[in-house]
Amino acid sequence: MKSLAVKIFSAALVLTASCALAEVKDFGLYTVDVIDGWTAVPQGDTVYFVKNDNSASWSVMFGQVPDGANVEQYARDVMNQTKGSDFQTNDKGTYEFTFPNPNGQETHVMISELSGNNFMQWGISAAGASAGEELKKLIGSMAMKKSEPVKTFNSKYFTFAVPSGWDGYEIDETSVRVNKDDETASMYVEIADLDGWEIDDLAEFYANECKADDLEKDGASYTFSYREDGKINVASLGSDGKVYVLVINTANDKAGFEAISKLRGLIKRK
Repeated sequence: MKSLAVKIFSAALVLTASCALAEVKDFGLYTVDVIDGWTAVPQGDTVYFVKNDNSASWSVMFGQVPDGANVEQYARDVMNQTKGSDFQTNDKGTYEFTFPNPNGQETHVMISELSGNNFMQWGISAAGASAGEELKKLIGSMAMKKSEPVKTFNSKYFTFAVPSGWDGYEIDETSVRVNKDDETASMYVEIADLDGWEIDDLAEFYANECKADDLEKDGASYTFSYREDGKINVASLGSDGKVYVLVINTANDKAGFEAISKLRGLIKRK
C-alpha cells in the first residue's frame, strides 16, 4: 500500500496550472461547489481541493478497513505514519489529530466511522484567515447524495463501495456486477490471476467470446465493444503482470455511460 502520508495528503504539494470555475461538481457519493480560485484534483479514491496559490487544501476520501480491523486503529496508524499528535475521539466514532505537512502548515485530520468497516476521511490545512474563510465556504457546499455506500462488495483483489441508486451481486470471489436501479446501465468488474495467460491472448479470447470486432491495443491495455440485448458494451482489459483487470460498461446511451464513469473511483485494489 502506498504511504498514507503521500496518498492521502499530497494535496499540499499539488501545483495547479489553471483557474477553477465556480461550479457544482459531482464526485459520485457527493457534490461540491468548487469556488473561484480553487481546483479539484481527483487521484484514485481521494479528491483534493487545492487553492490555486497552494495556501490551503482539503482532501476527501471514502474507504473501508479490512475485515478484523477497526476504524480507530486505522486512524491511529495514519497518525503514526504522518508523525501526527493530539489524537482525540468522540462517542460518535470520529477520530481527529494534527500533523505538520511538507509546506510547514498544520493539517487537521478527521476520520469518521460509517456503517460496517466504511469510513470518511478529511485532511484540512490553511494559511491565513482569508484562505480559511474560503475553505469553510468550500466545505460547507459539500452535499452528500447518500450518507454512505449502500453496499460494499469485498472480492479477492478489490472492494467496490456501491452508492445509492445502484445494486449488484458477487458472481464469484473475483468478479462483481452492479446495476443501476432504473436498469439503464451496469458495470462488470473482474480482477483475477493470469494463471499462465498472456494478456494479448486473453484479450483475443474475451473479444471472441463477446463477438467483438474492434479489439484495439493502447499501450499495455486493450479495449473492445459489442452489442448485446440492444445495449452497448464497452470493455477494457489490462494487467500488471500478475493479475488482469477486466471492466465492461453497459448502457443504453451517453447518460448511462456518464453515470457509470462516477463509479470507477469507488473500486479499490487491495
